Amino acid sequence: MSETGTAEKSLGDVVGDVSTKASLLVREEIELAKTEIAEKVSKLAKGGAVAAAAGVFAVFALIYFS
Repeated sequence: MSETGTAEKSLGDVVGDVSTKASLLVREEIELAKTEIAEKVSKLAKGGAVAAAAGVFAVFALIYFS
């Protein structure tokens, strides 16, 4: 085997690199999922607050107009 200017890695090194990169990818995906869930919960909470306020106004409107 002749060298063409690139360093050859052993199978152990390649497996180690793949394992490290896969572990990093999984950790980053988990962090992304946590962030997305937090954003969705925040939007859901805001929507719930708006719905509750609308319900209160509807009750007052029913009392006022009856």
